[in-house]
Amino acid sequence: MTTAQTSTPPAGPPFGPLSGPVLAPPSSPPSFPLRWERREPPLPAVAVLALGDAVPALAAATRDGLLDGARLAVLADDGPLPDDSPLPADGPLPDGPAPHDGLPPHDSPPPHHGVPPHLGAPPAQRLLLVLGAEDELPWADGARYLGRDAGLLVPTTARPGPAAALWRRALGAADGQLCVLVPGHALVADPPPPVDSPAALEPYTRSAAR
Repeated sequence: MTTAQTSTPPAGPPFGPLSGPVLAPPSSPPSFPLRWERREPPLPAVAVLALGDAVPALAAATRDGLLDGARLAVLADDGPLPDDSPLPADGPLPDGPAPHDGLPPHDSPPPHHGVPPHLGAPPAQRLLLVLGAEDELPWADGARYLGRDAGLLVPTTARPGPAAALWRRALGAADGQLCVLVPGHALVADPPPPVDSPAALEPYTRSAAR
């Protein structure tokens, strides 16, 4: 990870056992458009992502999973993110219903989302990414299951075009870093260690008063 490719998270209370994502905008906008295609069969789930109002419920479910013995790692951010290095707008998903994959309907990719002119969650929107074994991952309304495609974490039922590997490279992810791309949002971060204390999730179980 180089300083030219990363920016530090906003100042705030210490995360303790939780880790904050480090955004890594590309050095220049990609020369190819981002488009989403429906994926069948879906990828195995390796992570769950919640943004904004969905964060408290996923944080509570994650805390409960840790209390039940699940081994989970968490990335969390509770501040505004940089407002630079735009990505091109997403192309529309194909028409037609999303395939049934046994996952909650929130995991199906939305019909169309333009990527806002910044990487990561919009300003004042919180983010919680939980990683773990598929059978131990928590769930909450509004969250989205992610799978791994060529080193890129994407919705389990969607495939980014032209290729996941190209988008990982365009986002500036270094070897060993996590790289997430969902409709409207992208981030790069160092992988977090497993959370040792369920109490570390408590600050995120409450709705933010921003």
